[in-house]
Amino acid sequence: MPTMADLAALEGIGAALMVTGTYWGRSIEHTHRTRMTKESTPCPTTTPTTV
Repeated sequence: MPTMADLAALEGIGAALMVTGTYWGRSIEHTHRTRMTKESTPCPTTTPTTV
């Protein structure tokens, strides 16, 4: 049976993985969004948009 120290170590590792994953995911999302805003242009529309 695991001791409290074993569980605390696992909790610390789990918390570190969550924080690292969140930071990494936000970094990827930020890079994706900035790249998309620089490269993308509005799609030209061939049909009138007024009603």
